[in-house]
Amino acid sequence: MASSDENDAGIAGARWIIGHVRGVPVHIGPSLLLLAALFTWWLGRDLLARQAFADAPVVAWLTAAVTTVLFLASVFLHEVGHAVASLDRKLEVKRISLFLLGGVTESVGEPRSARDEIVIVGVGPLTSLVIAAVFGLLVRVLPDGTVTELIAGRLAWMNAAMAVFNLVPGYPLDGGRLLRAVLWLVTGARYRATRWAAVVGQVFAATLL
Repeated sequence: MASSDENDAGIAGARWIIGHVRGVPVHIGPSLLLLAALFTWWLGRDLLARQAFADAPVVAWLTAAVTTVLFLASVFLHEVGHAVASLDRKLEVKRISLFLLGGVTESVGEPRSARDEIVIVGVGPLTSLVIAAVFGLLVRVLPDGTVTELIAGRLAWMNAAMAVFNLVPGYPLDGGRLLRAVLWLVTGARYRATRWAAVVGQVFAATLL
């Protein structure tokens, strides 16, 4: 998810710097550990219910842990896409943060044009779809029923689901920002487009509730 004009406190206390991407610090917070634990527990419980893992609980939990790590790496690549697209369009990026709700790329200011925003925001879901396609292809070439095939299958649909979720037209999710960018491109009025995108997001949220 792309974000603009965040305060210096960062997102959800994501304070630990684990590296840099083109000079942009990558932060993680304690809540990311909770996310990893929840995903591992969810996947592990599902695997243990399968006959293939009935007598191999350790393998089930290791499979769940590997799948979780690779999915978090996918979330990271999603955010790297946002960050690189922003930097290429001369938009300052303060940090990439990974936390309980996934990830966010925190930038300063606004894109200079609607077309720039479409690229910056759209590259995240596109990255997730490409990752989903790669794992989907692996499912087709790997032997059926193997652990690697199972991991690839889970990662394929998890990344596809992440892409679809991010395209929900709820500002400031990627889908909401894409809607704003399209409205900005059509109307030529950035602030009016922002108001309209926010209203659409509110209507969508109310409908969902």
